[in-house]
Amino acid sequence: MLQGELWTRRLATEVGVEWDTCLALWTIFVEQEDGTYRLRIRSKKPVINELAKEYGGGGHPLASGARLEDASGIPGFVEKLDDVAAKYTEEK
Repeated sequence: MLQGELWTRRLATEVGVEWDTCLALWTIFVEQEDGTYRLRIRSKKPVINELAKEYGGGGHPLASGARLEDASGIPGFVEKLDDVAAKYTEEK
């Protein structure tokens, strides 16, 4: 198991999320000193790098990064991330 996955499993457990049964994708929002946010987007199966590109980022299909200008962009991003998860669930 990769170190990042182990850390994420621990974090999921701390917030009451069952890693193996309900967590398909997630994002960690890291506020930078200038007030922007760096997004660390991860997924177990749904492809997320296209969403990352919409936010000035990119990366691999299951591990990507992006940026937000400020916290006001978080709700919109989360809504789109939920849409990716819903689409994946419908396709299964």
